[in-house]
Amino acid sequence: MKSLKSIFVQAEMEGKPIIIVEAMNDRRIYETLAKERLNKEVLAYSANYFVECNADNSENVIKAITMLQADFNDEKKLQKVLGIIDRDTTYYKNPPKWVEINQLKGLLILKHYAIETYFATSYNLSKLIAAITYATPTEIAGVLPILSQKIAQTNPILYYIALDALKERCYGQNMYQAFKKIKDVRLNEIIGGIAHFEATILPNIQKELDAFAAEKEITIDMMKKIINGKWYLFHFVKKSDEALKSHTTFTYRMSLEHKSLYEMIMNYFDKNEFKDIIDRLQKLS
Repeated sequence: MKSLKSIFVQAEMEGKPIIIVEAMNDRRIYETLAKERLNKEVLAYSANYFVECNADNSENVIKAITMLQADFNDEKKLQKVLGIIDRDTTYYKNPPKWVEINQLKGLLILKHYAIETYFATSYNLSKLIAAITYATPTEIAGVLPILSQKIAQTNPILYYIALDALKERCYGQNMYQAFKKIKDVRLNEIIGGIAHFEATILPNIQKELDAFAAEKEITIDMMKKIINGKWYLFHFVKKSDEALKSHTTFTYRMSLEHKSLYEMIMNYFDKNEFKDIIDRLQKLS
């Protein structure tokens, strides 16, 4: 573990800018993104790498960046260190805090609820299909609209699930407990519960969720800002795979479970989707 006091010295000695991220598994994402899209090497550390921070989460990234504000008055130091956090729920749960952290120098807040959502794009899906099948680029381009349509069919239900979870975070009133604080290992259960949610839960709470959305000025077009990134990406991969198998006769190079496809699609970086992050990383030196 290192002290934040030495972070600029470390960046100089390594000859690489440093990124402070929320979790250990975020490190590979940002280091790979910088290398592949900018040909730039960066060092990514999760927050608790620093002795001043006691956990890997957004709060400790904010804590670290807040402690460095005086240093960031030096433009050269501002180009050496960057903190990155998910959008998460703060904008809706605690607007004054959002305003405060949004003004911090050296901090990037993602445009989506979480980094995983960035990987759910047609570009990434085409890369995934090319990797797991023998389909030609023309065949892949032809099937993408069909897959997008199939994914979109369940988006309204995902939207209400996301609203329900967000309402819980804001007011502690989650009416569908199966969707509360669910980890990676529960992803299959999350998606499997959509039909149950739509049939038995949503009819009883839809008016309340619509009122909540109106209060927070949320629309379905903003779903990527409010939905758990792991839920969204897993749903994207699962529905794409199901539609691909039912609407094509592509020969497969490999047959993978949805969890493996989920992990595989996170190896591709759509430059248009990642533009906000790429533009900010470009400023580091």
